[in-house]
Amino acid sequence: MKIDEERQNGVVILRPQGPIAGADVEQFRVHLARAMGDDDRRIVVDLGRVQFVDSQALEALLDVNDKAIRAGASLSVCRADETLREVFALTGLDGAFRQYESLEAALAEVA
Repeated sequence: MKIDEERQNGVVILRPQGPIAGADVEQFRVHLARAMGDDDRRIVVDLGRVQFVDSQALEALLDVNDKAIRAGASLSVCRADETLREVFALTGLDGAFRQYESLEAALAEVA
């Protein structure tokens, strides 16, 4: 799995590509944790190129979101397709972290 990382106006943007499942979850978790350790305390995960997430990927998002809240930071996701939004809803995670339709909307809110 490829994960692009970018910084804009104090926000870390992570752009994973492909499914986040199995062995790729650890790489995803490492990127999330590293972003949390930076001075930039706001993270946006752009899910526009992610077709599938497994339960471990959802757990990684929740873990980092919990750490972000405790640290006074924020974690948001954007551009989740209909299938991913449905997964969030079915698992009760649709209210766990902020979700945005576009990266621009996420950046406008968290920057």
